[in-house]
Amino acid sequence: MIQSRNQLYFMGLILAVLIVVYCLPFEQNLVVTSAIFIILFPVQMVLWRLSFGRKAKDFFFCFSLLIVSAILKHYWHQFDTIFYLLSILMAAVLRYRILFAIAASGFTLEAFREYYYGYESPEEVAFRYVLFFAAGSIVYLLLWEEKRKKEGFKKELDDLKYGMNQLDEEPVVALSDSGQISRKVDAALALDEALKHILQSIHSIFKPDTVLLWQYLPEKQQLRIRDQIGNIQDLKENLIVEMGEGPVGWSALNQKAFLQQNKEEGIPFSIYRKNQVIRSFLAVPVLDGNRLEGVLTLDSSHQNYFAADSETMVGSFATQISETIRMARLAKEREERAFEFQAFYHASRELSAMIDFDEIIRKLHLLSAEIVHSDFSAIVMLQLDATQYSVFEWNPQEKSSKMLAELRNDGRTWISWFLSNREEPLIISTSQLELQEMPLLSEEQRIPGMATFLAIPMRHQQKSIGAMLLGAKVKDAFSSYEARILSILCNQAAVSLENASIIKKMEELAITDGLTGLFNHRFLQEALDKEFDRSERQKTPFSLLIMDIDHFKGFNDSFGHPAGDFVLKSLANLLKASARKIDILARYGGEEFAALLPGIDQKNARKTAERWRKSVQRASFKWETKSFAITLSIGFATFPIDANTKGDLIDKADRALYAAKEKGRNQVRHCTEAEMARG
Repeated sequence: MIQSRNQLYFMGLILAVLIVVYCLPFEQNLVVTSAIFIILFPVQMVLWRLSFGRKAKDFFFCFSLLIVSAILKHYWHQFDTIFYLLSILMAAVLRYRILFAIAASGFTLEAFREYYYGYESPEEVAFRYVLFFAAGSIVYLLLWEEKRKKEGFKKELDDLKYGMNQLDEEPVVALSDSGQISRKVDAALALDEALKHILQSIHSIFKPDTVLLWQYLPEKQQLRIRDQIGNIQDLKENLIVEMGEGPVGWSALNQKAFLQQNKEEGIPFSIYRKNQVIRSFLAVPVLDGNRLEGVLTLDSSHQNYFAADSETMVGSFATQISETIRMARLAKEREERAFEFQAFYHASRELSAMIDFDEIIRKLHLLSAEIVHSDFSAIVMLQLDATQYSVFEWNPQEKSSKMLAELRNDGRTWISWFLSNREEPLIISTSQLELQEMPLLSEEQRIPGMATFLAIPMRHQQKSIGAMLLGAKVKDAFSSYEARILSILCNQAAVSLENASIIKKMEELAITDGLTGLFNHRFLQEALDKEFDRSERQKTPFSLLIMDIDHFKGFNDSFGHPAGDFVLKSLANLLKASARKIDILARYGGEEFAALLPGIDQKNARKTAERWRKSVQRASFKWETKSFAITLSIGFATFPIDANTKGDLIDKADRALYAAKEKGRNQVRHCTEAEMARG
C-alpha cells in the first residue's frame, strides 16, 4: 500500500532505472519485462512468507526489494553460484533476513531468464533451481540452528540471572519460630527449583544422556549427586565420589574442566547400573571464587559429542549455578540475621522494662548466650564512688549469678584499666595478657583454661558503670559483629541498671529512716505482716525486739540535738554490724528501735538482745571533744508462743520494754516477765 506521494515518486524513478537496466537482456521487449515483473511480484511475496512465516512490510518495500534483486542479478550474473551462496551464508550467520529474500528473488529471475532464452526446458530449469535453492536452504538451516542454540543458551542465562535477582530482592521479614522453619523450607525448595531449571536448560540445549550436579562435602572430602536431569532411571544409587577419583574427583580437586570424547571404547568411569559406555564426558567445577561448591557433568554414549565451545558454554552455566547457590546462601543468612534482630529488638524492649537488678543481670546473660557461645561469663559493676568493682559470675546450669569478688578499682588489673579507658568492645587473648604482665581481675581471681576474652563496656550518659566479660577456651572465638551486637545490648542494660538504681533509691527513701538509714516504722509493719504469713505456713517461730536508749531526753538536753542525732546514727550502725542479713532493723520512733528476727525462738531472742545490750554498754561514743556511754533497755516477744497476731505481739514486746525500764533500765525483759511484774 502506497502511503505517501514521495514513495510514488521514488517508485517511478526506480521503474525508469529498471527499464534502462533490465530490459536490455530481454531484447528491449518492454511488454515481456513488465509481464515478468507482474509475475515475479506475487512469487516474491510467497517466497517471503514461506521464508519468514509472515507478510512483507508493505507494497513499497516488496517492490523495492524486487528491483534491488534485479539490479544485483544483472551485474552479478557471471558469478551466479558465488553470489547466491554468499547471500545464503550472510543470511544465516549475520541474520540479515533480507539477503535470503534477495537470493530467492535472484533465483526466480535467473529461472525466467534461462527459460525465456530457451537454454533449457522448463522442467530442467525448475528442477535445477529447486535443488540449488534446497541446498542453500539446508546450509542456511544448519547454520541458523547453531546460532539459535547459542542465542537460546544466552536467553536461558539471562532468564536465570533475572530470576535470581528477583529472589535476592524478595523482602526479608522476621518470623515466629514456626514461620521461620516454614521460610527455611520454602527457601530450600526455591533453591532446588532454580537448580533444576538450570539443569533442564543445559539438557535442552546440549541434549546429553544425563546432566548431573555433584555437591561437594568438605567435611568428608567427597562429592555426591545433588540433582540430575536425563537418563536418571539407570543411575547408580547413592553414588559417592572421593576427591581426586575419576574425572569428577579430578575436576573438583584441580578446579579445572575435564573433557574426553575421542575414545571408541569410552572412559573408565561409570555412573550407570547397566554397562552403558560413556564415550563423551564433560566435567566443569562449580566455583564461588576459590571456594568449591561442586561439579557439573554432561555425558553421552556418542563419540565426539560435544562441540569445541561446549566447555565454555557449560562453564557459564556452572558460574550461574554458583551464583544461584551464593544468592540462596546470602538470602538465608540475611533472613536469619533479620530474625535475630527481631528477637534482639523484642529482648531489648523487655530488658529496658526491667527494674530489678538481679533480673536485668540474668536477662543480659541469657541474651548474650543466644548471640555468642562462651565458656565464662561475668558482669563487672562499678560501685557509686568508682573506687571498687564487683564481679558477678554467671552459672549457666543454675541460670543465676553469684558474687565472685569485690576488687579495688586502682588500674592495676586489665578489667580496671578497661573500665577507665575504653568506650568500645575489646577482644584480647590470654597470651596478650601475659605479655602485658597484667592480671585480668586480680592476682587471686584467675580464670584458668581461657584462650580469648571479650569485654563490652556498659555506659550511661558518657559514664562507665560496668562491663560484661566473656571468655572462651578457643582462639578467635568472638567476631566483631558479635561484639557490636553485645555492645548495643550492654548499653541497653546499662540504662536499665541505672533506672533500677534510681527506683531502688526511691524505694529505699520511702521505707528508710533518713537519719539512721534503718527501715522506718511503716516498713516494719509491712514486714511483720509478711513474716506472720510465712511463719504460719512454714510453722517456724520469729521474735520481735523493741529497744529504747536510756535517759535519752536528758542526754539531748545536756549535749544538744546534734549530739543526740549522732548517737542515734552510731547506735544504728552498731546494730547493723552485728545483725544477720535476714534481720530487719527499724527506727520505731524517737529513740526507740525495733528488730524483727525471723526463725528466732525465745531462747535465741534473749541471747541476741543480751549481746546487743552488752555491745552498746561497752561502746564509747565520741562527739566533738566529748566521750560518753549509753545503755539500752530491751523487751521482746515470740510468735507463736507469746502471741498469734501482729497487734498482740507488738503490745507484748512493748510491755516487756516498759518492764525493763521499770526494773532499772539497761536490761532485757521477756513479755512473760512483764506479766509477772504486773501481777
